[in-house]
Amino acid sequence: PKPKPKPKPKPKPKPKPKPKPKSKPKPKPKPKPKPKPKPKPKPKPKPKPKPKPKPKPKPKPKPKPKPKPKPPLKLH
Repeated sequence: PKPKPKPKPKPKPKPKPKPKPKSKPKPKPKPKPKPKPKPKPKPKPKPKPKPKPKPKPKPKPKPKPKPKPKPPLKLH
């Protein structure tokens, strides 16, 4: 009996490269509004004690010149 010819191995079909799906641009997530930090109450500044004004030395009163005695008016 004639030997049966060996079946030739069928060439495997090359897998077709799948077309890559175009990546859709992802929608940018909207930035969440950050909660504004509550302003800390500022400590009230302590009022600085006002410096007391130094008393100005009072000028000594100048002695008034004594009025000269007027001669009595002569009546005619």
